[in-house]
Amino acid sequence: MCSSDLLLLSRNTALQMNAEAGHGGGGGGATPPPWWVRAVRFGLVGGGGVGVDMLVLHLLAGGLGWPVPLAKVVAVETALLNNFLWNELWTFRDRRDAAGRGRGVGRRLLRFHVICLLGMLVGVGVLHGLHAGLGWNLYLANLAAIVAAAGWHFTPGLRYGRRA
Repeated sequence: MCSSDLLLLSRNTALQMNAEAGHGGGGGGATPPPWWVRAVRFGLVGGGGVGVDMLVLHLLAGGLGWPVPLAKVVAVETALLNNFLWNELWTFRDRRDAAGRGRGVGRRLLRFHVICLLGMLVGVGVLHGLHAGLGWNLYLANLAAIVAAAGWHFTPGLRYGRRA
């Protein structure tokens, strides 16, 4: 789950609440789901991303013997692409439809990656420090790295999040 999605979630929640209150802001596209439905979807996508990150790290570092930092970079990128895809197709589908089915997707993906890049570096650094430096279990250290990266993702996402 990346901060650009957090901004879109909060922005769309406000638009949905305004629309439900009769203040407009519908945007002319598909009717957005209730805010709580989007929040549940967003949480499920984020939780799925944690699972994807853990699985890829396990396969590459644990199974294939890749160096942990390299395996973590690939795990994060895989999880980011997974989250972006599911948020585009499910969580924020109404925004994508309003923009014209896929219009601007490249721009959104680029913005998503720029925001998440520093979070990836934070996560790799935390994982390496806890696992290699302090001897933590790989998966516990990875979970701590995901939490640390999520903290970074939240802050810039409030400012520079996904837009249609």
